[in-house]
Amino acid sequence: MHIDATDSWNRRPLLQAVAGGKIAAVGHLLAHGADADQGDAEHRTALELCRRHHRAGSLVRARLEALLAPVAGTDGSATRPDQ
Repeated sequence: MHIDATDSWNRRPLLQAVAGGKIAAVGHLLAHGADADQGDAEHRTALELCRRHHRAGSLVRARLEALLAPVAGTDGSATRPDQ
């Protein structure tokens, strides 16, 4: 199975982990090549979902943003160092 595969409801593992605040899972998925700029059905990226689901100033949001920001481009394109 591909790291960015969708389930029968068209959900991606990274987006589910972000929405659920699963910091370790997000780190693991990113380390194994998950695309932070792949959007959901409404074209929201992982960073956008983080900001929507977790309140500003929360520890979960801060940690998720620290993981996601370096791999998400400001224009929505990936900027991973290995690309």
